[in-house]
Formats: sequence, C-alpha cells, structure tokens
Amino acid sequence: TYEFVGERVEQLTGYTASEFTPAVFNEILEEERPLGEQLSLAESPGGRGVSQMVWRADYLIRTREGGQRWLTDTAVPVRDDQGAVVGSLGILQDITERKRVEDEIHRLKAFYEEILDNSPLEVAVFDPEYRYIYLNQASLSDPDLRRWIIGKTDADYCRHVGRDLHLARNRQQFFERCASERATVTFEEAIRSRSGEERIILRSCTPVFD
Repeated sequence: TYEFVGERVEQLTGYTASEFTPAVFNEILEEERPLGEQLSLAESPGGRGVSQMVWRADYLIRTREGGQRWLTDTAVPVRDDQGAVVGSLGILQDITERKRVEDEIHRLKAFYEEILDNSPLEVAVFDPEYRYIYLNQASLSDPDLRRWIIGKTDADYCRHVGRDLHLARNRQQFFERCASERATVTFEEAIRSRSGEERIILRSCTPVFD
C-alpha cells in the first residue's frame, strides 16, 4: 500500500491521491522500462554505512481520460534504525515530451541510416577522438567487422586486419588538419586489395561542430 501520495498525481494520471492505489497503478501501466541493472528495493543490502541503491524506471501509463503518458520513477529505500528496508520513497515525473523527442530522433536516425546504408558512396562518422561512430555498408561490407569497429580507430582496424599502420597515420594527419582548419579536406588514398590490386580513392573529410 502507499502510505502517502502527493496531490499532483491527479495531474499525471487523472486519479486523485485517495484513489491512486497500487492496484490502480498496475491497471493503468502499459509498459515498464527499468533503467540500468536494477534490483528490487526490498533486496537492496541493509546495514549502516552501505551505499544507498536507487531504483529508476520509465512507465507508459493510460490516464483516466484514456490518453497515454510517460512517467519516470526515481525511488530509494527507507530503512529503520538497524538498516533494514521498511519501505521506499518514490518520485514520479512527466517525461512525455522528452519521450516524443527521443522517438523522433530515433526515427530520423533510422531513416538517414537506411539511406546511407544503401548509398554506393563510402560514408563514415567519427567522434572527436577519431573513433568510428557509424560507417555504411559501402565502407565495410562485413557486418560483423562493421559492428566491431564502432568505438575504435583506424589504427585499431589496421592492427585487427593486419594492414600497414601507415594508412591510419596518413588519415590521422588529414583528420587533424580538417579539425584545425575547420574546413573540408580532400585527399587521395591508395588501397591495395588482398588480391594485390591497387585502387586510388578520393576522400573528403568535413568537420561538424555543435
């Protein structure tokens, strides 16, 4: 049972504080997304001097009026003098707009990645430390290797596949020039295939700033 429910719960759910019970919450709950590796609050370790575990989760609920709303829950255990868990204190916040924006970002990301993945041009995106954030199928056809390289550098890739590190060092110079000049840099790169065939590739690197 809930020992105390704030009056604002009516704004969040449509149910008054006196009406809002665990049974009502379970009835209107449509989806639960625990955040991180969570334990039940009742299972959190007791005793004095221990770090306090925090429970976080996002809930999709159906309001009394029939609409949907996303809430985020942050809760901590309440302990007695001996450190045993005797209850919990939780705070609910409305994050519906944040979820809407996140869903739109995910939709646009999937949309543009689908376009880039089907592009015949090689496209790659790096973080400020020149680690791969994204690269399309034209850049690296092996899906396992493409997943592996995310978060790694060209030097990591050269070591992994047994290529000369000169390739990575050469690219690094152009990447650093691109960042320092804050402008697109174009360079030619000679790539030799496993069969020994050499290809000359024209590459362009463009900086992106926040």
